[in-house]
Amino acid sequence: MKTFPDFCGIQLTETYYVEAGKLDYMVNKENKIITVNVSNILQDYDYNVRLCKKHFVCHDIGAHAVIRKENATKSVTLPYSEILPCLCIEGWSAIPDARRTRLCPFKNGK
Repeated sequence: MKTFPDFCGIQLTETYYVEAGKLDYMVNKENKIITVNVSNILQDYDYNVRLCKKHFVCHDIGAHAVIRKENATKSVTLPYSEILPCLCIEGWSAIPDARRTRLCPFKNGK
């Protein structure tokens, strides 16, 4: 962060690193589920994972799970009804104004 404009010749600078999480997934088309593995998350907080449909923003479609901070396994299984190009996986730490990580793996018809 940096002050702008520069008031009275005083400039404050601070670096702030945010861990947003890394999402990896596996699709089971037979059972219509997506297993999401999460890494690089803040250790002292729960982590939310959901499926959403992306237009301009990501709209919740009901598939949502919370990975508790106590869980050694950092993965969840989310059901889906249909693979669409706009179907995305979104994850974020359970803290106010957390940065969200979004992965939209089906937009190219895969």
